Formats: sequence, C-alpha cells, structure tokens
Amino acid sequence: MKWLRISNLELDWELTFDNIYLYGGFDFWGFSDALCSPAQPDYMTISCQHEYFSVEEERFLKEETNLFCKSAHGMGDGTYGIFHRTKDKYPFDILYLDRGRFFKTNFTLESYFQAMIDSMAVCGWQYFYLDFDEIKNKCADFKVGYWLLYPYTEGLAPSPLGRGVTKETSRLDAVVHHMEVCVYLLPKIFPNKDFTYHKQRLADFKAFLKS
Repeated sequence: MKWLRISNLELDWELTFDNIYLYGGFDFWGFSDALCSPAQPDYMTISCQHEYFSVEEERFLKEETNLFCKSAHGMGDGTYGIFHRTKDKYPFDILYLDRGRFFKTNFTLESYFQAMIDSMAVCGWQYFYLDFDEIKNKCADFKVGYWLLYPYTEGLAPSPLGRGVTKETSRLDAVVHHMEVCVYLLPKIFPNKDFTYHKQRLADFKAFLKS
C-alpha cells in the first residue's frame, strides 16, 4: 500500500559533463491515481498518435492502458511507464512506451521504482532492463526517437564516444550509443553510486548483437 500511495513526485536534472550533455528525471502521478482517473491527456498527443503505430496498437494503448510515470528532463520526451488494465490479472503488467514502440517488462511497481533509483532516472534507463530480443526486433528498423536525437540537434555538446546520431540512425544503434554514454558518464556524475549492473548489461547486449 505504501507504494500505491505515492503520487505527485517529480525530479528533473540535466548537465553537460566531459563535453557530453545528459539528462534525466520523472513525473510520477501515482499508480492509484492513474487507476481512478479517466483522463489521459498525454495519450492524445504525438507520443501515442504516432505514424508508426498500427491501428490495433493505438487502440490498445488508448483503451487498455494507463500511464503512471512520465520520464526524463522537460517531461516531453515521449517515454512512459504504463500499465495494462485487465480484469484477469492484478497487479497489472507494466510496459515501457517509447515514442512509437512499447515493450514488455518484468517490473513490479516496487522494482520499477528501485530500477529508476539505481539508474538515477537517466533518460532511457529502461533499456538496461528490457529483453534483448525485443529491443532488437522493435528498434532495428525503426528511426531514432526524439529524446535520443535531441542532444545532437540542438547545438549541444557532442558525445566524445565517436559516433554521431542523426535522423537516419536506427533506434537500435542510437540506443546502444546512448547506453554507452550512460555507462561512461554516470559513474563520473555520481561517483558514490554503483553502476556495475549497467556496465555488465551493456556488455551482454553488445555481445548478443554480435552473436
């Protein structure tokens, strides 16, 4: 019950460090609030009415899900924690929505919070916890999303890791690049935090993609 009662919780951070721009944060309306509220204004925006959604995917998102947490700096990057409403199962399954693609997760509400804290709510932190096959299948032939492209299009500091991201970059390549940036930069920004899991997860993902 203590997790269900949490609501109206917000964090927003951004910085340029070692000539890299990175940001994070979240806006958590509350799991129980989302259950009770009939209004889902964000689902009427481009983040859900996306050209790459099939009719069935858009129907599913609008009719069978509710968002409970919006991610990252400025709260406008189109990534959400959402849950699948169903009368046959509770607690509900938690999904990750990233502008035109949504992913299954193994999160409970508690583990979603813990993973977000462990990742310092950095933008795109959910990719460190998703199934490798699903990331590859849903992102390989899909163009980069706004939050992945933003640091490279707004005159912000370029990444020193040697790979630029453009509108023609596949989301898969951009996600791998972003994970590399996170693994490189987060330990420098938060030296007292342990990011061993994230480092290993990136190494395992890159090995998976080469296999």
